Amino acid sequence: MARENKVVADIDAELMKWIEDDNVPQEISLGDAAAEVGDAFGMLLEKYNKEEPVNIYGSLSEDDRLLAVLTEGKEEIQRVEREDAPAKDIERAYTDFLNAYFKAAKLINPLGGFGKERMKKALEILRNFEAKHWPLVTRITPDNAKVYRNLIPDEHYDDIVVGRKRALGAIRMKAGRSRCAGVVIYRVDVQTITNAPVIKLDWIYVAEEFRRQGVANMLMAELTGLALQDDEAFISVNMNIPDASDKEKQEEFEALEGFIRSWNFRLSVDAGGAFYINLDLLKDNKYFKEPPEGVSSLGELGLSGREMIQRFFRQHNKDYDERMRVFAYEHYDFFDPDVSCAIVTGGVITAIFLVHRYMSGNYRYEIMRFSHNTDPIVFLQLLRHGYRRAVAKGDGNGMLFGGFESSEGYMTTAKLIPDTLILTQLTGVLLPPRSKETVSSTDWARLRKEVGFK
Repeated sequence: MARENKVVADIDAELMKWIEDDNVPQEISLGDAAAEVGDAFGMLLEKYNKEEPVNIYGSLSEDDRLLAVLTEGKEEIQRVEREDAPAKDIERAYTDFLNAYFKAAKLINPLGGFGKERMKKALEILRNFEAKHWPLVTRITPDNAKVYRNLIPDEHYDDIVVGRKRALGAIRMKAGRSRCAGVVIYRVDVQTITNAPVIKLDWIYVAEEFRRQGVANMLMAELTGLALQDDEAFISVNMNIPDASDKEKQEEFEALEGFIRSWNFRLSVDAGGAFYINLDLLKDNKYFKEPPEGVSSLGELGLSGREMIQRFFRQHNKDYDERMRVFAYEHYDFFDPDVSCAIVTGGVITAIFLVHRYMSGNYRYEIMRFSHNTDPIVFLQLLRHGYRRAVAKGDGNGMLFGGFESSEGYMTTAKLIPDTLILTQLTGVLLPPRSKETVSSTDWARLRKEVGFK
C-alpha cells in the first residue's frame, strides 16, 4: 500500500504484533509510521484555526528526519534484543522509540484526535516493555517515598507521606542498577462548576544526569493517560514566575515553561497567585504588636475540636473542594496544633486558620475561612496568634507561604502586611480539544495526500 494512503491505525496494529511476537513482518515499514510523527502537527493547528497562512508542505517535508529516527529505532531494538545486550542498551532503544511517539502525541493535543491515538499507543508500548523487561515508571507511595527523597522538595514530601498528593517516579538503568531518574507530583480533584476531573500538576523534576533523555515526557505522558480515562478530564498547572534578577531560578522557570508549552497547555498570567511572608519582619509591623484575643490553638481545642472542624466545613464550606474539606478534619494532626487556630463562639467555630509546619521551621498556609464575618480584624487575630506561637516554637526566622484563595485575601494581605512578597503565577490547562483542533488518523492521511507529500 502506498505510504500516503496507509491508515495509521493499521500500522499501529502491525507494530504491536511485532513488539509482542518479537518479529517484524518484512512488508511493514516503520518509515510509514514515522511519516505520521512529523513536526507538521503544530502547523496543522494553525491551519485549522485559520489565523495565518501556513506552509504545510514545508512542514511535512521535515518528516524525513523522524522517519530516520524510527527506522533506526526499529533496527536498534531488533539488534539489542537479538544480541541479548546490556539492560541499559535495551532500555535506551525502547525509550528513544517511545520518545518519537510522545512527540507526535503532544504536538497538537494529546487528549484528542490523532494525538490521543498516538498517546494511547505509546502507553501500550510502554506497558508491554515493562511486562517483558522492568518498570520504567512506578508509583511513589508513603512506604517508598524515601527512595525519591532527594528529588522531592519539602513542600510536597509530607503531602505524599500522608496521602494528600500522588506521585510517580521514573526509573532508568545506570551502571547495571536501577536509578531514580525523575518524579511527577499531582492531585486528582473535581472541577467545581463542571464536575470534570482535573489532574493538578504540582511538581515535575528530572535528575540532572538523566535530563534530555525523554524522562519528563514519559512522566507527563502518564498523567495524560490518567486524563484519557475520562473524556472531560483535563490537566492544570500553576508556576510561580521568579524575579528576573535571580538568573538561576529564571533559567529553571524558562525551561519548565518551554516544556509545558510543548505539551500545548493554554497559558495565562495570574497576578497575585502566591505569597511569602518573612516572619521576622512581622515583629516591627504595627498590626502585630497587640496580643490576639479570643483565639484558641487546635491543641487547646482537643478532641472536641475535631468534631467542631468537621461541622464547620460541612455547614459553611459546601462550595469548597470536597477533598480538602474531608482532609481538613480526617488529617487533623497534619496541621501544626500550636500555630493552627480557630475562633470559637458558643461551642461553634466561626473562623479557622490551618497551617502545616515543615522541619525547616517554615509554614505552609492551607486555609483561612470565616463562617460569616470577614472583618479584617478577624483575619489579624488569627494571624497574630499563629505568628506568636511560631516565634515561641523558635521559628521566628521562618517563612509563611501559600496561595491566596480570593482577591479579597490578596488585597487584605497586601494592605496589612506590605512586606509580603507576592508572586505572579503562570497558570495553564491542557483541555480536551475543540472540534477544529481534532485531527484523526484518517484526516492526517488525507491532508498529507492533499499537499502532495509522498
